Amino acid sequence: MSDIQEKDELTSFVQQHRLSLVSLLVFVAFFALAWLFPYTADDWWWGSYRGVDMIKASFDGYNGRYLSNTLVVFLTRSVVFRSLFGAAVMTILFYQIARFFDDKSLWLYACAFALFISAPAGFLAQTLVWISGFVNYLFPVMLIMLMLNISLKTLSYGGYKYTTLRLIGIAFLGFFTSLILENVTIFTVGFAISMIVFVHIRQKRRDAVHISYFIGSSLGALVMFTNSGYSVM
Repeated sequence: MSDIQEKDELTSFVQQHRLSLVSLLVFVAFFALAWLFPYTADDWWWGSYRGVDMIKASFDGYNGRYLSNTLVVFLTRSVVFRSLFGAAVMTILFYQIARFFDDKSLWLYACAFALFISAPAGFLAQTLVWISGFVNYLFPVMLIMLMLNISLKTLSYGGYKYTTLRLIGIAFLGFFTSLILENVTIFTVGFAISMIVFVHIRQKRRDAVHISYFIGSSLGALVMFTNSGYSVM
């Protein structure tokens, strides 16, 4: 095989998998950053025996952020898990942003990454370095972007058929997204209702995707707000 042919094959491979290759680079970059980030603010509190005690008490009397609270406890107790989780969330987030607009848009992926890392230091400290901030702010954004892409696919293909297993997965997505932060919980339920109404009016059909998401997010909201911590507010 000639050098020209090898070069052409390499170029073709990069063109076909460029988004995946950039995703890999982003993953490695954020893994390295997360590994170097120091624990800050209440990370030490969650990483101590107090965090474990909160899990044992099922966060009763505290709040209903069951998923985010549990994740924070585990993330503050393992640098490896923290780095892997942080890198995975950020990579998926940027990938979903690029995919939302154009799944072949490498420049959009790069722009999203560049804009994020050029944000003010205070913003990065609150959302990227601080573990509780990362889990409560950036993690739900990633899950919401995932659902937005599912919604876009459903609308674009005029009732794209999802298997029962995938519909169950979408319900679980709504459920877990609703166990992170109160305003995110309200958003997921409102978004599901809005999309069900929109699809019914615009496309004259029953929307199994967003009905599944509504069921999951509503159950999540029920679990969250039945925590005794809200009864004393």
